[in-house]
Amino acid sequence: MEKTFIEKELEWIERLIISKTSIVEKDNTLITEPPLSNESYSILLQNQKMNLIERIWLGLALAKSIKPEILAHFITDDDELKYKIGGFIKPHLNVFVPTIKTVLFLSAGEDYTLMQEHLAILNPRNRLILDQILIVNCLGTQRETEEKEDDWINYHFRIPNTYLRYFLTGEEPRLDEDAGFPAYLASTSLNFDDITLSQTIRDELEDLMKYMEVRDKMLGFENVKGKVRENYIVVFSGMPGTGKSITAKTLGKKMNLPVYIVDLSRVVSKYIGETEKNLEKIFDRFTGKPCLLFFDEADALFGKRTEVKDARDRYANQETAYLLQKIEEFSGVAILATNIQDVENTLDKAFQRRIRRHIHFDFPLEEERKLLWEKALPSSFTFDKDLVEYLAKDYQVNGASIYNIISDTIVEAVYQNTNTINFELLERFMKIDYKRRRVNFETCTDEQATKNPSKRFGNIYRGSF
Repeated sequence: MEKTFIEKELEWIERLIISKTSIVEKDNTLITEPPLSNESYSILLQNQKMNLIERIWLGLALAKSIKPEILAHFITDDDELKYKIGGFIKPHLNVFVPTIKTVLFLSAGEDYTLMQEHLAILNPRNRLILDQILIVNCLGTQRETEEKEDDWINYHFRIPNTYLRYFLTGEEPRLDEDAGFPAYLASTSLNFDDITLSQTIRDELEDLMKYMEVRDKMLGFENVKGKVRENYIVVFSGMPGTGKSITAKTLGKKMNLPVYIVDLSRVVSKYIGETEKNLEKIFDRFTGKPCLLFFDEADALFGKRTEVKDARDRYANQETAYLLQKIEEFSGVAILATNIQDVENTLDKAFQRRIRRHIHFDFPLEEERKLLWEKALPSSFTFDKDLVEYLAKDYQVNGASIYNIISDTIVEAVYQNTNTINFELLERFMKIDYKRRRVNFETCTDEQATKNPSKRFGNIYRGSF
C-alpha cells in the first residue's frame, strides 16, 4: 500500500534530523523533500507557497503532534550538540519539544550567516503564525508571541486542532476556532433566493458578486496587482430588520464563501492600544483568505474623527487612523453594516473614499411585504384567504418583524392543532412586535407612513430614514 504524503513528509523530516545529529557526516544533498501531491497537507504547502525553511518548521510541528518518537533523535548527552539543537525535554514524559532554534539547526546548521537569514523568515509576522497554522508560545507559558519576543529562538510551537483535523481528514479549517478571537463563522438555513430584496438592491449586488467570482483569476494576471484594488469594501445601510445581515450571510452561501462576523464587543476596548491589537488580529487573519468579512454596526468603528479636546479624543482618532490603514492594506471582501442612512455625514471622509459601493436597504413597501409574508410561512401552513394582501397593505412591518411574528404564530397554531393562519392568531404577536419597536399598533398604508413616518418607525424616527 502506497504511503500517504504525510508519512513521506515525516520520513523526510526524520532522515534530516538523523543526518544533522549523527556523529558520522552524511551527504545532505541526498535528503530531498518528497514531491507534492493532492492531499490536504500538500495542498496547504502549495497554497502558502512555503519555502524549505517553513516546510521544516511545519514538519517538526507535525511530528510533535503525530509521531513524536521521530524527535527522540534530538535527545543527546553531548552538551555542545544539545546547545546547538535547542528545544527541551518534557518532564516525566521524556518527549522532546522543538523550538525555533531547532528549526534553525536543521535548516542552517552551524552557518551563522545562513542562520540569520532563516531567522528573518521564521519571524512572529510569518503567515504560518498570522493564519494560525502554527501557534507559538514562550517556554513553560501560554503567553502569546506578541507579549515577549526577546527570546524568540527558544519559543516552542504546535499545530492547532483545526489544522491538524484538516491535515488528517481533509475537513476545511475554520478561521475562528481559537478562544477569544473577535470574529465568528456565520450560518444560515436560508439561501440567497429565499430572501426578499428589491430589484435595485439585487442589481447593486451584481457587481460585488462578479468581483467575488473573478477575484482570484483577475489577480493572477500580470501587472494587475498594484493597479487595481485588491479589496472590495461595501456599506450596507438601513434600519434594523431590513435584511442587511441575512443578505450578507446568504450572499456568502451563494458564492461558496464562508462569512465571518466581527464581534465588536470583543474588538473595541477601553484600554489604550487594545482596539488596535484586536483589529490587527482580524485583518491579519482574513486578508487574502477566500471569505467574506462582515462588520455589524460598523459606524462604531468607522465614525468621523473628532476635534481633539483631550487624550481620549486623541486616542480615538488614532484608532480610526489605524483602522483606515488596515482597510487600505486588506486584501478581500468586507461588508460594513450600519443602521444609519446618512453615511456621508456619519462615516469618516477618508474611509468613504475607500468604499466601492453603498447599498441602502429601505423599509419594505407593500409589494415587498407581501412577498415577505408569503415566504415566511412554512409550506405546511396556509394563510386565510386575502389575509396576506391585508397584512401587506395595512401593517408597517419589516422582514425581521415578520420572521418573529410567524415564528410565534406557528407555535400557537400547532398548540391549537390548526394549520390555517388567521388574523386572530397573528394579532397578539403583531402587538408584541409593535410594542418592542415602540410603534402604535394601528393600520397604516404606505401613503400614510410617508406623510407621518412615526407610524412606521415609532419614536426612533429622527428624520434620517
